[in-house]
Amino acid sequence: GDPLVISGEIRTVPLVEGEYSIGLYLNGGDAQDDFLDLVMLPVLHMARPGAPPPYAAHHRGVVELDCKFARGRSS
Repeated sequence: GDPLVISGEIRTVPLVEGEYSIGLYLNGGDAQDDFLDLVMLPVLHMARPGAPPPYAAHHRGVVELDCKFARGRSS
């Protein structure tokens, strides 16, 4: 069959500097699975005068993004 196409919008990215592995959990109709390590996302620290220091690495973990996705079929 035709490949499934997922498109979406990430509304906010509340990340501190570091290397992030982006994955997706899909649960809809004919597909339910984890798709891990789809892409790596490097985030650089941009110092702002008067801004608090970033969270230490041991306080970082899984981040759930505010996002919206839609499914379709490729043409």
